[in-house]
Amino acid sequence: MPLPEPTGPHRVGVIEADVAAPTEAGVVPCVIYYPAGASTAEPSYFSSEPTLQWLDARYAGALGRCHLAETLGPYTAEVFMNALGPSATGYERVRGAVGAPALPAPAGGWPTAVFSHSMTGWRHVNSAFMSEIASRGAVAIHVEHCDGSACLATAVGDGRVLAEYVSWQDKEAELRAAHGDEKDAWAAALAWRHGQCATRVAETLAALDGVDGALLAAGVLPADVDITRGRFSRTSSGVAALGQSFGGASAAACVARDDRGRFSHCLLYDPWLDGDGSDRHPLPDGDYAAAPLAALANLSIWRNGQSQLLATCSKNCDALVARAGAAGRVHDYADAGHFAQTDAPVVFEQGPLSFVYDALRGKDGAMDSATALRRCTEESVAALASFFSAESG
Repeated sequence: MPLPEPTGPHRVGVIEADVAAPTEAGVVPCVIYYPAGASTAEPSYFSSEPTLQWLDARYAGALGRCHLAETLGPYTAEVFMNALGPSATGYERVRGAVGAPALPAPAGGWPTAVFSHSMTGWRHVNSAFMSEIASRGAVAIHVEHCDGSACLATAVGDGRVLAEYVSWQDKEAELRAAHGDEKDAWAAALAWRHGQCATRVAETLAALDGVDGALLAAGVLPADVDITRGRFSRTSSGVAALGQSFGGASAAACVARDDRGRFSHCLLYDPWLDGDGSDRHPLPDGDYAAAPLAALANLSIWRNGQSQLLATCSKNCDALVARAGAAGRVHDYADAGHFAQTDAPVVFEQGPLSFVYDALRGKDGAMDSATALRRCTEESVAALASFFSAESG
């Protein structure tokens, strides 16, 4: 199995849950990772404990439609990935024991991190980061956005489709037909992207508000925990917002719009921060100068030299780092592609059908995928040093 095992002192538990959200979907699906006890000398999540499948056939089909439609056509791409996607991953599993009893929290609750995925992402695409953070002594929430940016978003409870991916090509054609005028169509496109970002922020905040209730409902919290009196997850302060690509923009938006002082750390992996002035998207222009960005303990950006975003987004990355002052840092990966800080390159490039993946998609940059993920994970843990509680080891 190519995904790395978590290296922290704690065993990792995991649940999936639908958390109520003030959005059109009404809920946001979340994967919640948490400390579940001391790890063994040879930790393994494959012997006797139930684990989550990293990519099932349904999601593989949706991913195929998103990424292989131009090569194979949308129908063939979906059928192809539905049939071969899970085996192409080696039937990879998420590193966490489903429903494992949670470790008692320190005073004030476990520090909490929340991750926003990329365009065409899904709930498990950044699982290595999440399990590593939880193993270090924190609750880590990965949301699955229902704004039309995920390859697919489905309810945990009954599997119903909450949202399907809306491609820019389809949306652009729709807006051009509706508005005719090029300027009006572009204004509508900006409003749509800004609206998606706002939905993502609402879903992220809902996940933070609902995480303890979800853990309680799953029956994994210690018997003496009373979430009406105290928190298992510390979500009112010291929260870390993480995101990749579009998720980088929505994580930054969460911080920029924070009027409660919740966020202390912000980690952005090849973030999509496009445009100039009033044309900035998906993060609106007004968010770049927001006061909370200047109050962060750490704002770190990973910028990938072989990403399609390098030419158009570097200027805005620099603007965010400058706003954070001494807390701002940039990690440049000259040979890395756009998805280098996600699980996907490691899983597919080192899977049993890697030759098929390479033929259809090619490598995501020249940098070795396992090296990129390991290095970024280590740098992320270092960036979060003041985030972890003293009890986390």
